[in-house]
Amino acid sequence: MTASPPISRSTREKERYARQIILPKWGIETQKKLKCASVLVVGAGGLGGPVLQYLCAAGVGKIGITDEKRVSRNDLHSQVLFSEDDIGQYKSMAVRRKLGAQNPHIEFDTHIKRLSNGNALEIIREYDLVVDGSNNIETHYLISDSCAVLGKPSVYGSAINYEGQIGVMNFKGSDTFRRLYPKAPESADFPSTNGNVGALPGIIGSMMASEALKILTGLGKPLCDKVLILDLLNMRFSSRKFRKDEPNIPSKNLRSDASKSKNEKKSVHTKTAEEFLSILEDEQWLVIDIREPHEFEMYNQGGINIPLHNLPEMMDKLPKNKQLLFVCDLGLASELAGKYVSEKTHRTTYHLLGGLEALNSMLD
Repeated sequence: MTASPPISRSTREKERYARQIILPKWGIETQKKLKCASVLVVGAGGLGGPVLQYLCAAGVGKIGITDEKRVSRNDLHSQVLFSEDDIGQYKSMAVRRKLGAQNPHIEFDTHIKRLSNGNALEIIREYDLVVDGSNNIETHYLISDSCAVLGKPSVYGSAINYEGQIGVMNFKGSDTFRRLYPKAPESADFPSTNGNVGALPGIIGSMMASEALKILTGLGKPLCDKVLILDLLNMRFSSRKFRKDEPNIPSKNLRSDASKSKNEKKSVHTKTAEEFLSILEDEQWLVIDIREPHEFEMYNQGGINIPLHNLPEMMDKLPKNKQLLFVCDLGLASELAGKYVSEKTHRTTYHLLGGLEALNSMLD
C-alpha cells in the first residue's frame, strides 16, 4: 500500500481556519490578510490573555507580547491561561510557550519589559496594531499617544471591579484616549486596590480580540469615537462619547498626564535595590510596604505594612522625623503612593525602583 503524501502546511492551515474561511465576506483572501498582519498585545494577564488566545487561534501571523510581570497565585482567578505550575514564571514567556503549542503557524515576539516613554515608539512601530490590555491608566495614555505619533490604530480595554470598557483609538482619524479622559481619572490613583470578577476581563478581552480582527480584516465597523461600557452586575451596556472640545493630540514628548513636567520640582525620588539594603538599617528611614496584608505576610523585606487604600486615613500618623520609602512588587504602585503622600503633605518621598522584584533579582 502506497503511503499518503504528507499534508502540506498550507493545507493544514486551510483546515484549521476552515470555519472562518467559509464565513460570508471572509474567504481565503481575508485569511491571508491575517497571516500577513502583526499585532502587539500589551499585557498578558486577565485582558491580554484572551486577546492573545483568540488572535493566535484566528491566525494572525505575527504576535508581540509585552509584559514584565511574573505569574502570581492571586492572578489565577482571572488569568485562566495560567496554572499553578506557571507561578513565578514570566507571563510573556509562559504565554508564548502555551500559544506556540496551540498554533504552530504563528510567529511570536516577547518583550519582557514594561512599555515606557523610552521604548514605546521603538517597539510599537514594528506592528500594524496595538491591543492595550495593560489595565493601567498611565500605559493607556502612553499607548494612545505613541500610536497617534506613529499613525497606528489601537484597541483599548479595562476591567475594574464590576465594570468593563472597550474602544478603538486612532483608527482612520478616530479619537484618542486623551479625548476620552483629558485628565487621569481620580479612581485610577490607586490601581492595585481594584479587583474584578474573573469572568469580566475574559468578556472584555474577547471583545477586544474581535475589534482587533475587524480592523485587520476590514470587515464590520470598529468601535470608534465612543467607548462601550459593561455593567457586569446588571448585564447592562452603555456608551460614552469622546470629548470633542479636547485636543485629539498626544502630549508633548509622550508624557502621560500623570507624569511630572521637566520644569517641575520632582517630589518622588527613587532608591535602587542596592541603596535599599542600607536604608533598612538606618533609623532615619521608614520603609512602607503598600501591598495587601496577605502579600506582606507571605513575603516582605522589612518595614511596616500600610495597604495603598489605607494611606489616606494613615497620613497624619506618618512620622515627620523620618524619610519615607514606599515599596511594592514592581515599583509602579509605590511611585503612586509616594506621589500621593508628597502632594498631600508637601514632603519629599521615595520609592524602590523596580520594586521587590528588582531587589530579589539582585539578591539572587
